[in-house]
Amino acid sequence: MAVCTAEICEGKWYQEREEEITLVDRYGIKRTTTLKPDNKQGIMRLGKEWREFCEVNGVKVGESFKMELIKEEEEDIRATHLLKFCSKVLNSH
Repeated sequence: MAVCTAEICEGKWYQEREEEITLVDRYGIKRTTTLKPDNKQGIMRLGKEWREFCEVNGVKVGESFKMELIKEEEEDIRATHLLKFCSKVLNSH
């Protein structure tokens, strides 16, 4: 599972319980996964689809990358949140 950093989780747009979220890759293809709280660690984790998402975006497991949080309104007026791939974070070594 991927770990969401404080920057993503600080906004409290999630309900601190398991929820579905949509990942949008660099080609605009959407994948649904889960966002789950890790109560022992106090962080949020992404479910299974993140590995394929990383591969498509040229990111290896363990590398850092930036995502944009997008709120998308649905027909029934509920908001769906998307995490859209922005770029890899280059190491400064």
